[in-house]
Amino acid sequence: MVAWIPAINFAAGINARIDLPESMELIESKMETLRNDYNYLTDLFINTGSVTDFLVNIIVMAILPAVGEELLFRGVFQRLFAEWTHSIHWGIFFSALIFSFFHFEFYGFLPRFLLGAFFGYLFAWTSSIWIPILAHFANNFIILGYSFWRQPATGPSPVEELGTHAELSLWISLSAGILLSALLFYHSTSHRVSGH
Repeated sequence: MVAWIPAINFAAGINARIDLPESMELIESKMETLRNDYNYLTDLFINTGSVTDFLVNIIVMAILPAVGEELLFRGVFQRLFAEWTHSIHWGIFFSALIFSFFHFEFYGFLPRFLLGAFFGYLFAWTSSIWIPILAHFANNFIILGYSFWRQPATGPSPVEELGTHAELSLWISLSAGILLSALLFYHSTSHRVSGH
């Protein structure tokens, strides 16, 4: 998950540079308004100084979305599309497409699509829904943790800066440690259950 941060930021940069034709100026204006509203609401949630608010945010913005979205998009949609198309790759592609579209944020479409595909391949490779859930949680937790740690917020949104500052090493290491521990736990328990 952590290794994907620079790629996701690169995709976000490409996505941000997309200019729609003049004939779609009204649509582009609406999408910019939606993005600004989304960023404003997100900032209201994550820019709190209280540890209690931070813990609530972990539940609301990291745990619940990771579990709910992965169960829906990987557990249901990816399986359905893979069955319909007879291809795991098309199943991953279509579920990632819907995952990104579901967030209704054009300027984050490409990075969310890549994240959705990454989560999809994690599910396909491991056959465990818990691995993409943990990766999704780690992604959201990095954003929340970094936002909480760097308060009061100044300059660009922390989401836009992820992967661009050396000071992130604490949060990246913490999230990587959590994910690695979870993977090791999963690996050890699956071997015990199967008798290997």
